[in-house]
Amino acid sequence: MSQPTQERPIPTGDQEKALAPALGWPGGSIADGVLSKLPKDAFMGAGAGNQVLIVVPSLDLIVVRFGSQMEKDSFWGGIENCLVNPLMDAIMKIKTKRGLL
Repeated sequence: MSQPTQERPIPTGDQEKALAPALGWPGGSIADGVLSKLPKDAFMGAGAGNQVLIVVPSLDLIVVRFGSQMEKDSFWGGIENCLVNPLMDAIMKIKTKRGLL
């Protein structure tokens, strides 16, 4: 069995590179406006059946969704209407109520 180490999972100099959007799409640019409620620093990956990983560094938010496709006729519409928009609306409502906007 290996011994535990004190190494950091991501070396200090590489942390910014690890957080930079590389796979997926930067928020706001997907199909020119789809998922427009996501902050501009958001990035994501998506797969079959609306399985999705969304990372929003500015909100300290990671969303992972597994399951079947949410809207029969629209891959991105399901993600936008059933996941992203309700989530971002709830976050904005809480931030507004707490005077964080």
